Amino acid sequence: MHPDFARWTSEETVVSAVAVREGTLVTMRNRVLDDVLSPGFLAANDPSRRVRPESHLLIRGKCVYRWDGDRSKAPAEYCFPMAKDSSWGQMAADGAPDYEFYWRVSGVNADPFGAPGGRTFHFSAHEGSGTICDRWFQKEVGLLQEVSEHHGTYGEERRQLVSARIGGKGIAFRLTPARASSR
Repeated sequence: MHPDFARWTSEETVVSAVAVREGTLVTMRNRVLDDVLSPGFLAANDPSRRVRPESHLLIRGKCVYRWDGDRSKAPAEYCFPMAKDSSWGQMAADGAPDYEFYWRVSGVNADPFGAPGGRTFHFSAHEGSGTICDRWFQKEVGLLQEVSEHHGTYGEERRQLVSARIGGKGIAFRLTPARASSR
């Protein structure tokens, strides 16, 4: 009846891309620019405090992986080329999708949650323990929006790209707030 919330704006800057044995390691600098908590939110639980000052991605083959923490078990965040009904992720021993971090592209420009004039891919996955994640991705831009919902207990996380500097040009995004797909 009275949900608590945390809202913040962060800046992610690519500082290097270096060839390593596993592929190309991309290093990003991250910083929280502002942070707002609802009156009842416990400051100790503020998720903006968990934003690492530095994070990494690994580009290996056709896929991109988060490369922080336990690297041996990192599922692919994105795989290319993307097209409607393309998929990537973990498979069970019988060849069926494991459904944890098994991503499937459900549409291309199929909803109003992408950037006008761009080609937006909408894909989603079950992340485990009742959590479903939907993402909207645009070629040559990256992640536009993400909605992660936990079903069973109330929990929701949203990410939305506000602005970017691509090829030296600043771009502002005014995106329609995304809604998760119904599963």
